[in-house]
Amino acid sequence: LVSEIRETQWLRPNEIRELQHRQLSSLMQHHVAHTPSFVSRLRASGVTAASIVDRESLRKLQPITRSQWQDLGDGMFSSQTPSVHGKINKLMTSGSTGEPVVIRKTSINGLFWAAHSVRDHEWHHRDSNLRMFSVRADIHENVDIPHWGYPMAMLYETGPARGLPITTDVAKQLEVIGAFDPGFLITYPSNLSALLDNWERDGYGLRLQHIKTLGETVSDDLRARTRSITGLEIEDGYSSNEAGTIAIHCGHSYHTMDDSLIVEILDEAGNECQPGEIGRVVITDIHNFATPVIRYEIGDYAERGMECSCGRGYDTITRVMGRQRNLIRNPDGTKNWPLTGFYGFRDVADIKQYQMIQHDATDIELKLVTSDSLTDEQEQRITNMVKSALKHDFSVRLTVGREPLPKGKNGKFEEFICRIP
Repeated sequence: LVSEIRETQWLRPNEIRELQHRQLSSLMQHHVAHTPSFVSRLRASGVTAASIVDRESLRKLQPITRSQWQDLGDGMFSSQTPSVHGKINKLMTSGSTGEPVVIRKTSINGLFWAAHSVRDHEWHHRDSNLRMFSVRADIHENVDIPHWGYPMAMLYETGPARGLPITTDVAKQLEVIGAFDPGFLITYPSNLSALLDNWERDGYGLRLQHIKTLGETVSDDLRARTRSITGLEIEDGYSSNEAGTIAIHCGHSYHTMDDSLIVEILDEAGNECQPGEIGRVVITDIHNFATPVIRYEIGDYAERGMECSCGRGYDTITRVMGRQRNLIRNPDGTKNWPLTGFYGFRDVADIKQYQMIQHDATDIELKLVTSDSLTDEQEQRITNMVKSALKHDFSVRLTVGREPLPKGKNGKFEEFICRIP
């Protein structure tokens, strides 16, 4: 499969869509025969499986949300899958929206995840002999293995790997990273930011060649800080438990994995966004015959990109924006993505971490973590910066502390949260 997708990535967009549509037809036929809840979805949308033959006709089917998925329970799953799809695995999403769902996948889905993982390494030209270091939420204890693990160790000789839980104190992370001397680091953007704080203060002496982020949105400021302190570009990916690898950054754009998914970016009217427009991410997994992940509204927003200069025929995303709850609601009723990533805070004080929470139409709480107390003048400068960036008449109040701000239950951190129902 790795060899095959090395070739198909260079097909033209219309050729890739033709292959998607062919697989979509098989997917529809299977779930109509074996998944009653999907038949009910078709009926409620007033369409038949036979009428859905391409991306345009697929839009006639109403998307399914997380809460609707939850309500279906085991009724969401197919009663049987083709034997050639292999073993069925069940897993639960991380619940970063507060709405975890249970999904069933087959070995075919796992195969595509593995091939896309290899693709991610190939696109970023990572030398498999490097020493790999990971700090993630799915690592529950300190671990050392003599290779990079599945799937890379099945195809290549690799260097050793070491992993730490995301709950590990940053000072301890720095100590272990320094001793291990990795060439390749994988972690969340918020954790990378904390590491950068220390490298900026104490000096950066590592021999890293690659920094990969996952699980959270990457701000332009974080990219700039990483480049300035380490000399490296962040290599980011976009994925979910439900869909596997959704998009990989090639160095110019995020490319959606169109050999396994149909990724729609939709405006409020349900139409496909044009390049530069931001909309809801709706995903169809064209190889999941165990669960109809068909027009699934995952809860993310993203900006549709243009055809990439790299020459690959896959659709593109310019930026992954975040969740619905990461949209700020302005006093005039409009919504937009707040300009978090206030790198300028550091020109005012030693701000180690921040988080903005919107409690009501005008009330913004800015939580700051700093090593020293702020003067009245510093607080006023930071408040003015926030008000200027938000461009609306918000009341901004500061909460200043020294303890790190808590992550979500899934180990991830969000810079902005709107708590208006």
